[in-house]
Amino acid sequence: MISFLEVNFINDCTSIKYYSQNSKQFIMNHMKYLLITIILSVIIYACAARTYHPHSFSFDDKAVVDYSKNEPDLDNSITNDYVTSVNDDIPPPHTEYAKMARYLVHRSDWTSMGTNSLQFPGFPMVNIISIADSPRNEKSTGNVYFYLTDLDFTGQDLAKDNKMTMMLTQDQDMSCRKSNTDSMEPTCARIMLTGSIQKLEPNDKEYVFALNSMVSRHPASKKWVVTHKFYLCKLMIQNIVVLDYYGGPHYVTISDYYNANYDSNMDHVKLIDDGKSTTYKRKTIKTENFEGDDFGEGSDDKTVFIRIHKEIDIIRKRN
Repeated sequence: MISFLEVNFINDCTSIKYYSQNSKQFIMNHMKYLLITIILSVIIYACAARTYHPHSFSFDDKAVVDYSKNEPDLDNSITNDYVTSVNDDIPPPHTEYAKMARYLVHRSDWTSMGTNSLQFPGFPMVNIISIADSPRNEKSTGNVYFYLTDLDFTGQDLAKDNKMTMMLTQDQDMSCRKSNTDSMEPTCARIMLTGSIQKLEPNDKEYVFALNSMVSRHPASKKWVVTHKFYLCKLMIQNIVVLDYYGGPHYVTISDYYNANYDSNMDHVKLIDDGKSTTYKRKTIKTENFEGDDFGEGSDDKTVFIRIHKEIDIIRKRN
């Protein structure tokens, strides 16, 4: 005869076995659902990543080309859109140091200017100075024009010691920060220009051009001359230092700087793809009597991107 305790023991064992089997089935079901969820998440993420690819880019909201889906088809995929070669916010490849210097000078409206302090002997002093290398929407010249006044410590410093350094950064318009690149990162390009200043007189050959350049980019400067005795100056560049990538600074000669015309008939688009630099080199077309509000009056030497021509040469380089 089975005792009462033995019966309870058998019932308990049966219950444990029952619940153990149910728990195992419960775990297996949930693992199956979890695996399905992971697979679906990966598929959704992959589709989203393909839709937003770093190769998708635009120029002033006029043209968008996605090179991630297909290789560029010169006959079919290139549209009849265009952008100016002067105003594009498209830096040259980081290996073209002279062009990078010209690019930063042309796109900058102000600079950090350092001088040997007269008020604090033995210490450098820095100031923000408005600059221009050409009128707005005109070609790059490489020259740096600016206003100074002896009422300001920068003008006083340079009257005593006519040596200065100015620094220009690609992050002037926050473009580096917008692309999650810190301003101090080497990939956020910067240049340092050292030299002396030359005061421009009204009878100087380039005075009118320098004046128009400053007024075009800085309309408020029209009042500075009268109200605060500002005078027009030009930087006589002696040294050019470019830092636009890892590996340290590079030094550009004055001749290379002025010969590296950023408005030449070749320009570049630099894209970032998973940490690798992808460079597209494209020909620009010289046009004659070009008309249209986008570029102003016609000019036989105006260079523009015409993205419908078969002559456009696209070369992909992967580092």
